[in-house]
Amino acid sequence: LAKTANIQSSDSGLITLEDGHDVLLQSTRSVNTGGNVNITADYDNSGLGSISQTAGNIQANTLTLSASGAITAGQPSNDADILNASSSQSGSIQYRDIDDIVLNSVTSANGSIDVTAGGQITAVDVQSLTDADANDITLTSTGAGIEAQYINAGTTAGDVTLDAQSGAITQDGDAAADVIADVLTADATGGIDIDTNITTLDATNTGTAG
Repeated sequence: LAKTANIQSSDSGLITLEDGHDVLLQSTRSVNTGGNVNITADYDNSGLGSISQTAGNIQANTLTLSASGAITAGQPSNDADILNASSSQSGSIQYRDIDDIVLNSVTSANGSIDVTAGGQITAVDVQSLTDADANDITLTSTGAGIEAQYINAGTTAGDVTLDAQSGAITQDGDAAADVIADVLTADATGGIDIDTNITTLDATNTGTAG
């Protein structure tokens, strides 16, 4: 399925794009609604299907991306409030957003996860399920901070990088580990306060907050 035209809902309607194989968002036009957008590759469970956005933008309240393979939605003008993304077999997940984003459920069966947002990132549930060097998790906020509620890359080889370029790295307040990884790299300007289950920590706070 290749999208080459604007797809819009004037109210808060649901927009659904499905294909048995790949979904390609390759025009400069938009998928835009005040409601939710669901994009599914491999909806017939054939084991073949990826999502690739090379142009345009997606605007939604909740954006759900599901594929057996890789998911790439890296246009900087994307604007979702909540992201659900699942790569169910083998493939990385890459997403970029212009503003705040809640990572409600982002799961890669065997691949890396890379999310960049212009605003606050709230990582509710982010998991790379195959513990391997190639399957790292990287979250970058260019304009605010990162709240880590549950981020799991595995304790043997999977690494986590949190880069809060204009804010703090914070936690959800409970005693459970917020970040599980082999190596955690955490950079912030407003302080770092998280519970971890890690082997190695590389942390830098360039601001005055602790």
